[in-house]
Order: sequence, then C-alpha cells, then structure tokens
Amino acid sequence: MTMQERLIVALDESLDESRAIIEELGDHVQFYKIGWRCFLQGNGAFVSDVVAAGKGKRVFLDLKIHDIDVTVEKAMASLPRDVSLTTLYGTGATVRAAREGRNGHGTPALLLLTWLSSLDEADFHGMGGQGSLRDFVVARAIEAYEAGGEGVIASGEHVGAIRSELAKTYGKDADGFLLVVPGVRLAGGDVHEHKRSLTPYEAVRAGADYLVMGRPVARSPRGKRVEVVERIFADMARADRERHRDTAGSSAAW
Repeated sequence: MTMQERLIVALDESLDESRAIIEELGDHVQFYKIGWRCFLQGNGAFVSDVVAAGKGKRVFLDLKIHDIDVTVEKAMASLPRDVSLTTLYGTGATVRAAREGRNGHGTPALLLLTWLSSLDEADFHGMGGQGSLRDFVVARAIEAYEAGGEGVIASGEHVGAIRSELAKTYGKDADGFLLVVPGVRLAGGDVHEHKRSLTPYEAVRAGADYLVMGRPVARSPRGKRVEVVERIFADMARADRERHRDTAGSSAAW
C-alpha cells in the first residue's frame, strides 16, 4: 500500500466541519474514519457521502459494536456496504457473530479492539487485569485471528509483539492480519487523552498497516491541513524506507 492508502483521517468534528475537512484535503486523503458523532448526525448517510466524494474514498466505521451475539449479527447485516473497515468490542464470539452478519460478504473487514489507547497499564490493573497489558493485548489479537477477524486496533507499542506471536504460531498465514494504530500524533504535538501514543514514523517502524489521525489534521488551521498531511506522509515514508533497508540487511546477513 502507498502512504496515502495507509493514513486514515478521523472525522470526529461536527458534520459540517467534517465535510469542510474532506473538501479541503481533496485527493490528498483517501481513507476516513467515521465515529459515533458524524454517524448519528448524518443519520448513517454520511458514510455514502464520504464515498461519493470520489477518487477511491474509503470509510472506516468506528462504532465499536458490542452486544449479545444475535444483536451483533443483525447490526452487521444492517451496515452500509460502502464500509471498508469496522470495529468490534467483545470476544471471539463477537467476531464470529459479525462474520455471520456479513452473509458471505468479505466487507467490512472486522477489527477487534484490544485496549483503548486512552488507557494504560495502570488502568489495566486498576480494572482487575492480571499479568501484563502486553500479554493481554497479544492474547486478544490471537483470539480475533482464530475467530476469523481481519485485524485488531492496537497501540503501536504492541504491534511488534502481535506480529511476532502471530508469525510464531501461524507463520505466513497471518501476514495479512491488519494492525491499525489509533491516536497517532506528530512529534511534539498534543497527545490529548491518549496515554499511549506514537508518531507516524514510530508507528510505521513498529509495523502498523494503518495509522489513524484525527485532531492533528482536523484542528490545524484551514488552508494548512494539506501541509500537515504531507508532513505525515513524509514521516511515514522515511520509516518505511528504513524498515525495508533493515529487512534487506537482515536477509543479506542471513
């Protein structure tokens, strides 16, 4: 994938402001995340509006669907077919129910939430978690993979561990499992409520497939957002070149 295909800009502002962001970014951004705010304000039709903006626009619908299995199945069957990715919050059973709801369709790809990036290790233990947060997140990823999910939402600090464990257990079969990193922030920028945040460079170096960035783009001054996006692409491309160089070096040494 190109850097342009791997960046997902989160539309968490008002519906009107989100439309203005899409218009300003034009062909520079192809992928947008729609959360509860825009989804409800647009009565669900905003998904089709984004896709209709043209130039291969894609939608990541982030509703973190979580309920009893039969409700999850019916909810999935009701999602717009324009959606490329969507989030689930639950267990392997939730993933399997969502797969049933797709009725044989391959989309949207199902991403299981591992642990919110606004919560850290202390929160994990404070909520009764046992062992390490790392092991918990890896176990969630394995659970999603075994249930037939297409990927997970995970903080960049755990991407490497997830990749490693999946490869160790499932080999190349797990290569296509998607790792989507939220809460990515530019170096020196405000991380807001995210307690575990990486820069675009760090996220790509860690092995993320997709990066989700909202406020660093949306809350930049109007007329400057394309400039911010280009800076993000440059950061991602530098990390990608270094990853390929390191991989080639390791292969040569072997």
